Amino acid sequence: MKYNVVILGGGPAGIEAALLAADSGLRTALVADMPLGGRSTWGSLVPSKIWLEETHKALSQGQQSFSLSQVREKIKAQTQRVAQETRARLEASGASVYSGKGEVIAPNEIRVSNPETAAALTLTAQYVIAATGSEPVFTSQVKPAPPRIIAPRLAGAMEALPSRLLMVGGGVTGVEYASAFAAAGSEVVLLQKGPRLLPRMDAEVVQALETWLAEDLGIQVVKDASVISLKVEGEEVIAQTAEGKTYRGSHGFIAAGRKADTTFWKGAPEQLALTESGAVRVNEFCQSSIPNLYAIGDATGAPMMVNQAQMQARIAVQHILHGDASALRPKPLVEAVYTHLPIGQLGDTALSDETYLVRKPFSQLLKAQITGEEKGVLKVKVSKASGQILGAAAFGAHAIDILAMIQVAIHHGLTWEALRASPLPHPTYSELLTIL
Repeated sequence: MKYNVVILGGGPAGIEAALLAADSGLRTALVADMPLGGRSTWGSLVPSKIWLEETHKALSQGQQSFSLSQVREKIKAQTQRVAQETRARLEASGASVYSGKGEVIAPNEIRVSNPETAAALTLTAQYVIAATGSEPVFTSQVKPAPPRIIAPRLAGAMEALPSRLLMVGGGVTGVEYASAFAAAGSEVVLLQKGPRLLPRMDAEVVQALETWLAEDLGIQVVKDASVISLKVEGEEVIAQTAEGKTYRGSHGFIAAGRKADTTFWKGAPEQLALTESGAVRVNEFCQSSIPNLYAIGDATGAPMMVNQAQMQARIAVQHILHGDASALRPKPLVEAVYTHLPIGQLGDTALSDETYLVRKPFSQLLKAQITGEEKGVLKVKVSKASGQILGAAAFGAHAIDILAMIQVAIHHGLTWEALRASPLPHPTYSELLTIL
């Protein structure tokens, strides 16, 4: 079968690319080796956000309102809904969907293998978009051993809450799940190998989050704790660190990072350039070192975010349609952590002689005072010369919604003064942008 574009991967990036390509008149095929929605829907993002939503309710309504069986049912129902609705949208767009493992055996040639049917076919395409996602990083000594040691893709199948959970990893996934388990009533020890949580984010804002995790949720955060061994002994899980420390719990949870899935490439290894971390190296149009092969989403490495994956999908398809004349380019996007009081960042907040920082505490808001959620801070980095917003970070109630407004301002060239010129509805958290 011949196509203008073949997309490998049925997660958010692949779906976005397939819908846009098909709607733009390109003959499009999508190849997926798991149910539509991809690992994001079935193993990570959707399950984690349902966990967070249900435990948020437990915080506000009392922990007796938390039901593990209800979490499992909601995850099952939502993942199936995503898959069904996605298939309907793809079919309506005219895109063809193939089930199986897609492998690029030559720049214009894709082999699709389905192990369930032992069938294989070959597709040809002018362009290929690899949206193959990422896989969790495990070692021989730190790997899942259900039901005592789990990872994000296994969280939906848990049959009992841990009494004491050892969370390995202080990135986005680790912090989110640590907060969820703590809110549900588990004692949580969070082991982070580096000197602080969420290392890509502003240090002051992260410190505000860390204080809240400890004081409000009772999470024990242990930094500079590089776990080299996680094993089950009887009814216990034991973690050993490179620093010689031992930690014990009833369960372990591994959220220690992910790596790009580049197994789709079956051509000569030297043809496809990779980054130092093993992701596909791409230019500003998401083109790889092979001109007709694009890569988007987690396959291109960190930060691994759905909004970034979808933006890359749009950039790649627009470049296929319009070449270098395409107007779409990479822009700063919000990286969000959906703890009960969320934290996020947009661009960077590093101060220089050419910039200044605006710092606003949530406690000055009437809305925060009324709700009792006064913990939080917003930081905005602004150019002294142009007034343009260069970055922002925030922790606190509705922090991600506030950052989303700043993202729109950045993308449309609004200065900080232009953004804050009009008073926003009172009382709201959004007033943090405009309050004098």
